[in-house]
Amino acid sequence: MRPPFWLQLAGVFLIALGVVVLLNALGIALIAVLDVVVGAGAVLLIVVGLRLLRRSRRVRREPFVDILIGSIRRGAEWEVTSSEFAVGIGQVRLDLAQCRVPPGEHRLLVDCLVGSIRVVLPADVGIAVSCQVTLGEIVAFGQRLEGVARHLTLHTPDYEKQGRRIALEATATIGQIHLARPAGVAVPQGVPALTIPP
Repeated sequence: MRPPFWLQLAGVFLIALGVVVLLNALGIALIAVLDVVVGAGAVLLIVVGLRLLRRSRRVRREPFVDILIGSIRRGAEWEVTSSEFAVGIGQVRLDLAQCRVPPGEHRLLVDCLVGSIRVVLPADVGIAVSCQVTLGEIVAFGQRLEGVARHLTLHTPDYEKQGRRIALEATATIGQIHLARPAGVAVPQGVPALTIPP
């Protein structure tokens, strides 16, 4: 299995930093190591600041779970209700196939600054998904989108007609969003293939 894109990008950054350090040590550096580190730090601060502004403007849903460092997990014991989950550095794991999903539409907002989001989607519920990654990858049902500013939307064809519906909006600044079905369950007929918006 190939490592996640963000991990590959971190490797490239470290190699580039090593080359700059080596060239600096040999006295032929074109750029100072400190300039590279400060530049990367500045870009990271800008991205984090923009994400925090975006989060502050959003209307909070109840229940709202927000942690700085760590993980959020929901599974068999959870009854799905419209909720919002936010993690600074860490992971969010939602196994919606194990949860009880009452009738109606339930909106789930999941936000991760640095880390991963993994959602197992039930097969017998209408699903509408919108995922966005600033730097990293989206893996949905075995297909992969990786790079910078990736977005994915998909839904079951009969979403509005379903008695039980889950609308998932997942965003990650740096990291991975992984969507899956329970083991042994095929992707329903009619779910569109991954599309990369222009």
